Amino acid sequence: MSREVGMDWDHLAALMDIPYREREEIRFNFMLYQTFSSKAEHVFRVFNDSECFDRKTLVKYLKELKLNNVKKKMLPMDNESESEEMGIGATATSQPEMQLHDDTPLSSREMYRLSRHLVVNWDELACLLGIEKADRNEARYNICYHTSHSRAEKILAIFNNMEDFSRQKLAQCLEEMGQLDLKDPVIKGEWRK
Repeated sequence: MSREVGMDWDHLAALMDIPYREREEIRFNFMLYQTFSSKAEHVFRVFNDSECFDRKTLVKYLKELKLNNVKKKMLPMDNESESEEMGIGATATSQPEMQLHDDTPLSSREMYRLSRHLVVNWDELACLLGIEKADRNEARYNICYHTSHSRAEKILAIFNNMEDFSRQKLAQCLEEMGQLDLKDPVIKGEWRK
Protein backbone atom coordinates (compact mmCIF):
# COMPACT_ATOMS: atom_id res chain seq x y z
CA MET A 1 0.00 0.00 0.00
CA SER A 2 2.82 2.40 0.78
CA ARG A 3 4.12 2.21 -2.81
CA GLU A 4 0.68 3.13 -4.12
CA VAL A 5 0.41 6.09 -1.72
CA GLY A 6 3.88 7.37 -2.68
CA MET A 7 4.00 11.16 -2.89
CA ASP A 8 0.63 11.47 -1.16
CA TRP A 9 2.09 10.20 2.12
CA ASP A 10 2.00 13.68 3.68
CA HIS A 11 -1.62 14.30 2.68
CA LEU A 12 -2.66 10.95 4.15
CA ALA A 13 -0.71 11.67 7.34
CA ALA A 14 -2.50 15.01 7.68
CA LEU A 15 -5.92 13.38 7.35
CA MET A 16 -4.83 10.81 9.95
CA ASP A 17 -4.17 13.84 12.17
CA ILE A 18 -0.49 13.02 12.62
CA PRO A 19 1.00 16.21 14.08
CA TYR A 20 2.71 18.56 11.63
CA ARG A 21 6.03 18.52 13.56
CA GLU A 22 6.10 14.72 13.28
CA ARG A 23 5.41 14.95 9.55
CA GLU A 24 8.23 17.52 9.23
CA GLU A 25 10.57 15.04 10.91
CA ILE A 26 9.59 12.39 8.36
CA ARG A 27 9.94 14.90 5.51
CA PHE A 28 13.50 15.91 6.44
CA ASN A 29 14.91 12.62 7.76
CA PHE A 30 16.46 11.37 4.55
CA MET A 31 18.52 8.75 6.38
CA LEU A 32 15.49 6.84 7.68
CA TYR A 33 13.00 7.71 4.95
CA GLN A 34 14.80 7.84 1.63
CA THR A 35 11.78 7.29 -0.59
CA PHE A 36 8.16 8.41 -0.63
CA SER A 37 7.06 4.83 -0.08
CA SER A 38 9.23 4.53 3.06
CA LYS A 39 7.61 7.73 4.36
CA ALA A 40 4.16 6.29 3.59
CA GLU A 41 5.06 3.02 5.30
CA HIS A 42 6.01 4.89 8.46
CA VAL A 43 2.72 6.83 8.35
CA PHE A 44 0.79 3.56 8.10
CA ARG A 45 2.69 2.20 11.11
CA VAL A 46 1.92 5.30 13.17
CA PHE A 47 -1.76 5.06 12.26
CA ASN A 48 -1.86 1.30 12.96
CA ASP A 49 -0.44 1.88 16.43
CA SER A 50 -2.71 4.81 17.25
CA GLU A 51 -5.77 4.58 19.50
CA CYS A 52 -7.97 5.94 16.71
CA PHE A 53 -7.07 3.25 14.16
CA ASP A 54 -10.09 2.21 12.16
CA ARG A 55 -10.09 0.57 8.74
CA LYS A 56 -13.29 2.36 7.68
CA THR A 57 -11.75 5.71 8.53
CA LEU A 58 -8.65 4.81 6.53
CA VAL A 59 -10.84 3.98 3.54
CA LYS A 60 -12.55 7.39 3.91
CA TYR A 61 -9.17 9.13 3.86
CA LEU A 62 -8.08 7.18 0.80
CA LYS A 63 -11.30 8.15 -0.98
CA GLU A 64 -10.82 11.82 -0.05
CA LEU A 65 -7.37 11.67 -1.62
CA LYS A 66 -8.79 9.82 -4.64
CA LEU A 67 -6.54 6.83 -3.89
CA ASN A 68 -9.24 4.21 -4.41
CA ASN A 69 -6.71 1.79 -5.90
CA VAL A 70 -4.91 1.62 -2.53
CA LYS A 71 -8.02 0.24 -0.79
CA LYS A 72 -7.84 -2.74 -3.11
CA LYS A 73 -4.42 -3.55 -1.65
CA MET A 74 -5.83 -3.84 1.88
CA LEU A 75 -6.01 -7.39 3.09
CA PRO A 76 -9.44 -8.31 4.44
CA MET A 77 -9.61 -9.19 8.11
CA ASP A 78 -10.88 -12.64 9.03
CA ASN A 79 -13.77 -11.23 11.04
CA GLU A 80 -14.39 -8.11 8.92
CA SER A 81 -17.83 -9.10 7.62
CA GLU A 82 -18.80 -10.40 11.05
CA SER A 83 -17.76 -7.16 12.78
CA GLU A 84 -19.66 -5.08 10.20
CA GLU A 85 -22.83 -7.02 10.95
CA MET A 86 -22.39 -6.46 14.68
CA GLY A 87 -21.59 -2.78 14.19
CA ILE A 88 -18.08 -3.10 15.62
CA GLY A 89 -15.80 -0.32 14.49
CA ALA A 90 -18.66 2.03 13.71
CA THR A 91 -18.07 4.07 16.85
CA ALA A 92 -14.28 4.24 16.50
CA THR A 93 -14.53 7.36 14.35
CA SER A 94 -17.15 9.15 16.41
CA GLN A 95 -15.32 11.39 18.81
CA PRO A 96 -16.87 13.45 21.57
CA GLU A 97 -17.44 17.06 20.59
CA MET A 98 -14.51 19.14 21.73
CA GLN A 99 -15.18 22.61 23.06
CA LEU A 100 -13.56 24.85 20.46
CA HIS A 101 -12.03 28.09 21.67
CA ASP A 102 -10.53 30.90 19.65
CA ASP A 103 -7.05 29.81 20.72
CA THR A 104 -7.60 26.11 19.95
CA PRO A 105 -4.82 25.31 17.46
CA LEU A 106 -5.68 23.98 14.04
CA SER A 107 -5.41 20.21 13.82
CA SER A 108 -3.25 18.63 11.13
CA ARG A 109 -6.44 17.63 9.36
CA GLU A 110 -7.70 21.23 9.40
CA MET A 111 -4.38 22.61 8.15
CA TYR A 112 -4.36 20.11 5.29
CA ARG A 113 -7.92 20.86 4.21
CA LEU A 114 -7.49 24.63 4.51
CA SER A 115 -4.21 24.56 2.59
CA ARG A 116 -5.95 22.75 -0.29
CA HIS A 117 -8.18 25.82 -0.69
CA LEU A 118 -5.44 28.42 -0.35
CA VAL A 119 -3.09 27.14 -3.08
CA VAL A 120 -1.37 30.17 -4.65
CA ASN A 121 -2.65 32.61 -2.00
CA TRP A 122 -0.36 31.19 0.68
CA ASP A 123 2.11 34.09 0.48
CA GLU A 124 -0.61 36.72 0.76
CA LEU A 125 -2.01 34.93 3.82
CA ALA A 126 1.49 34.70 5.33
CA CYS A 127 1.92 38.46 5.01
CA LEU A 128 -1.47 39.16 6.56
CA LEU A 129 -0.72 36.80 9.46
CA GLY A 130 2.60 38.55 10.13
CA ILE A 131 4.80 35.58 9.25
CA GLU A 132 8.48 36.61 9.09
CA LYS A 133 10.04 37.00 5.65
CA ALA A 134 12.69 34.37 6.48
CA ASP A 135 9.96 31.81 7.19
CA ARG A 136 8.12 32.73 3.99
CA ASN A 137 11.35 32.31 2.03
CA GLU A 138 11.95 28.94 3.67
CA ALA A 139 8.54 27.79 2.44
CA ARG A 140 9.15 29.34 -0.99
CA TYR A 141 12.66 28.04 -1.73
CA ASN A 142 13.05 24.78 0.20
CA ILE A 143 12.52 21.92 -2.26
CA CYS A 144 10.73 19.90 0.42
CA TYR A 145 7.82 22.30 0.00
CA HIS A 146 7.47 21.70 -3.73
CA THR A 147 3.78 22.56 -4.09
CA SER A 148 1.72 25.62 -3.20
CA HIS A 149 -0.35 23.33 -0.99
CA SER A 150 2.69 22.28 1.08
CA ARG A 151 3.82 25.91 1.32
CA ALA A 152 0.38 26.95 2.56
CA GLU A 153 0.41 24.18 5.13
CA LYS A 154 3.87 25.24 6.33
CA ILE A 155 2.62 28.82 6.81
CA LEU A 156 -0.42 27.56 8.74
CA ALA A 157 1.84 25.43 10.94
CA ILE A 158 4.01 28.47 11.73
CA PHE A 159 0.93 30.55 12.58
CA ASN A 160 -0.44 27.67 14.67
CA ASN A 161 2.61 27.93 16.94
CA MET A 162 2.67 31.72 17.27
CA GLU A 163 1.81 33.30 20.62
CA ASP A 164 -0.91 35.44 19.06
CA PHE A 165 -2.59 32.50 17.30
CA SER A 166 -6.30 33.09 16.97
CA ARG A 167 -8.92 31.42 14.81
CA GLN A 168 -10.66 34.79 14.63
CA LYS A 169 -7.50 36.47 13.31
CA LEU A 170 -7.09 33.74 10.68
CA ALA A 171 -10.74 34.13 9.67
CA GLN A 172 -10.32 37.91 9.37
CA CYS A 173 -7.28 37.45 7.13
CA LEU A 174 -9.20 35.00 4.96
CA GLU A 175 -12.04 37.51 4.73
CA GLU A 176 -9.59 40.23 3.70
CA MET A 177 -8.36 37.91 0.95
CA GLY A 178 -11.92 37.37 -0.27
CA GLN A 179 -12.00 33.74 0.92
CA LEU A 180 -15.33 34.10 2.73
CA ASP A 181 -16.25 30.43 2.31
CA LEU A 182 -13.24 29.43 4.44
CA LYS A 183 -14.18 31.51 7.50
CA ASP A 184 -16.82 29.21 9.00
CA PRO A 185 -14.75 26.01 8.78
CA VAL A 186 -11.93 27.82 10.60
CA ILE A 187 -14.03 29.43 13.33
CA LYS A 188 -16.32 26.45 13.92
CA GLY A 189 -13.65 23.76 13.41
CA GLU A 190 -15.77 21.94 10.83
CA TRP A 191 -12.73 20.31 9.23
CA ARG A 192 -11.49 18.74 12.47
CA LYS A 193 -13.80 15.77 11.86
